[in-house]
Amino acid sequence: MNPKSAIRVLFLFVAVVIAIVVVPLIVSALLEGSAGHHRGLPACVNTLRQIEGAKEEYALEYGVTNGTQMTWDDFAPYIKDITNKVFCPSAPATMRSLTNYTINPLGVNPECNVVGAKGGHSLRD
Repeated sequence: MNPKSAIRVLFLFVAVVIAIVVVPLIVSALLEGSAGHHRGLPACVNTLRQIEGAKEEYALEYGVTNGTQMTWDDFAPYIKDITNKVFCPSAPATMRSLTNYTINPLGVNPECNVVGAKGGHSLRD
């Protein structure tokens, strides 16, 4: 094999490797970035359900009625491992905190305040 054809084969090999390995990585990174708001949707909705369930358990135990405003301290004991569930996974790392969620009064579903293309995550009534 002469040196010119060896260079062509090497160039072709490198081009194929780039096409097979690098391009899909770049595409997946771009798609993940554009779907960031929806990426954490299942985890966020699950957290909203846990918050709502904890509010209801607190209400049963203490006899509070619909419309009663609650705080995190009221129902935190009813959510297992709350320290890992107080933020929406779709929120940028610098914005992950309790403020990702609005608790709302008893009888009104909690809401996610992380706004994406279609608004925050929510529980369907």
